Amino acid sequence: MKILQSFLATLAASAVTLAAHANCIPQVVDGSVFTLKGNTSVPGPTFSYSVPAGATNTLLVVHLDQGSGGSLPSAITYGGVGLADLWTCDKCTSVRDANGGIQSIWYLVAPPAGPHTLALTTNGNNVPFNLEVETFTGANQSSPFGAVANNYDASYNTQYTTNLTTFHTNGLAVDFLSFGSGDSPNVSLRNGQTEIYYLPASPSDALQSVTPAFVPTTYSQFYTFQWPEVYASMSAEVVSWCD
Repeated sequence: MKILQSFLATLAASAVTLAAHANCIPQVVDGSVFTLKGNTSVPGPTFSYSVPAGATNTLLVVHLDQGSGGSLPSAITYGGVGLADLWTCDKCTSVRDANGGIQSIWYLVAPPAGPHTLALTTNGNNVPFNLEVETFTGANQSSPFGAVANNYDASYNTQYTTNLTTFHTNGLAVDFLSFGSGDSPNVSLRNGQTEIYYLPASPSDALQSVTPAFVPTTYSQFYTFQWPEVYASMSAEVVSWCD
């Protein structure tokens, strides 16, 4: 009887621990994803975006993919407040978009809730772009990002894998994928990954996948495509508010 009671107590403690971990993992707020595609102009696209009210420890993230010949925005603002450029790769050899353009990730900690204007200040050539905006909840407010990684694969395989070696506990591994040229292949993800959005667009299709990162280690995300493509990715660790 005592052995059974001990076993049940261990199970209950494990359930509490798992629940605590789950509450610590950052999440994309339901209904917060907004996507846009078009051509850049001067001063740049401007639109209204609403950070969901009631979300806590929030993080606003913008992923921007511009076509070949484009220039990095000089600024992105939300409600007049500037977003920080987490990481940009402009036609570098290690990562780019799938068509030799520019990918960048921008963010703002604790964005004001409700509708505000999100504005991009662009210059240079008028090129195709796609843009994805989302709000995370449960993100660390002093250091929202940990590890980052990138990859590029022009071998025209039907499978693609990303790897991100994290630094923190109870975080979220986030992939930003660029592939193809608006040809919209079917994409399958492995168990444990969650697709946040898939936007067929020019200059490249965009897809985001996330997976929990419970402990510091290397997390791989796997993708199988309907046909071969050129792939590029930017990956980032969103740090938990519990960390």
